[in-house]
Amino acid sequence: MKKLMKSGLISLLLLAFTACSSQVSEKTAQEQKSESGKTRVSMATGGQAGSWFAVGAGMANLVNKESSLLEMTAAVTNGGLENVRLVGGGKNEFSFASNDAAYYGFNGVEAFEKEGNQDIVGMFTIMDSSRMGIFVLADSGIKSISDIKGKKVVVGPPSTSSLLMGLALLDAAGIDAKKDIEPLYLSYAEGSEALRDGNADVLFAMTGHPVPSVVEMSTSKDVKVIPVDEDIRKKMLEATSFYTDSVIKAGTYDGQTEDIPSIGLPSGIIANKNVPEEVAYEFTKAVFENLEDVKSYHAAARSASLELAAKMPIPMHPGAKKYFEEKGIKVD
Repeated sequence: MKKLMKSGLISLLLLAFTACSSQVSEKTAQEQKSESGKTRVSMATGGQAGSWFAVGAGMANLVNKESSLLEMTAAVTNGGLENVRLVGGGKNEFSFASNDAAYYGFNGVEAFEKEGNQDIVGMFTIMDSSRMGIFVLADSGIKSISDIKGKKVVVGPPSTSSLLMGLALLDAAGIDAKKDIEPLYLSYAEGSEALRDGNADVLFAMTGHPVPSVVEMSTSKDVKVIPVDEDIRKKMLEATSFYTDSVIKAGTYDGQTEDIPSIGLPSGIIANKNVPEEVAYEFTKAVFENLEDVKSYHAAARSASLELAAKMPIPMHPGAKKYFEEKGIKVD
């Protein structure tokens, strides 16, 4: 009898321990407190060499200095679509995301069609510096996007906004990426090398300009930037809420004497939809009350402004919305 009672007691204790452990494991970082009593949050950024990590790390330091409520860390990630999944799955409270990836994730379309809607909301747009560059060798005979048919095209690395925009651009131009070109899924560095060595005819690079690998390649090869035709830009702008009409400024690359019409893609911060309102408000306030500091973290953040911030392709978090409305900024 005693053995049975002892066995039953152990079973109850094990059940209680398991239940407690489960409750602890289910706590989000939003509920975790640091030794200072601050709420711990994390932000997914990108690779350490990129602008997202530079600005994200700066933001985290800024929040830790300015906020009495939050303690933030910046996490190194692969960026792109991975960030949307990390935040949607609750691994990180916040992350950088290009506006197309945020839109696709929120609506469960394109790259997220199989997974469905991600549990994300918008915070604010912080960068408007990424543009589509279409590069060819100057002696290639390629003068416009229509000349790309039948060519080997570096459309971008897998699972990136560069690839998504490249495919959207080809579609708007009436070019089937599966039939009309030979797509190459390479990084910008690999793509520049392939273009230089004759293993690719065209390189797409949706990023900040100048692209270091293209600049390096142009020391040994003459490179030309192809414009995005007006009718293609019009189709892309009409089809989505996240692309912008843009240019690659004259003088960005050797031999480029004129502005090159292009398509731009802003990027910003998204949040898990369950982040408490006061946490989102505090983060937003820390960033925009110290915007000049944020602009100093990387050249890509110099376009940051209250007006740009509100241009999100998905619904904004109530905490962020509260801050912007206090500042007189209209939020859709």
